[in-house]
Amino acid sequence: METKITKINSQNLINSQNLKFKNQINNLKNPVEIKKSFQKNEELRKASLEFEAMFIKQMLESMKKTLNKDQNLLNGGQVEEIFEDMLCEQRAKQIAQAQSFGLADLIYNQLQKK
Repeated sequence: METKITKINSQNLINSQNLKFKNQINNLKNPVEIKKSFQKNEELRKASLEFEAMFIKQMLESMKKTLNKDQNLLNGGQVEEIFEDMLCEQRAKQIAQAQSFGLADLIYNQLQKK
């Protein structure tokens, strides 16, 4: 009787392990689907970083407006405006790439849920 119970228990254990294994196999995705999912996540990450950079640029431009106009880098004019705009844009991209601001992570996590 004891050997019969042991056989039943071992058979139940084997069946449950087989079921777990089948579930794991069924949960595996096609490599093409995995690649598409990865590409989508990369595109979402890039878009989140670009949005953060735009936000930081607007913030830097607002901060720049509070500075004294007498402390210009160049002699003023359109050349200086273009240069300062490009400088703000590059600084914003650097800050976003450093991921020290954290806005891109919040955007990415929120959009990834959908």
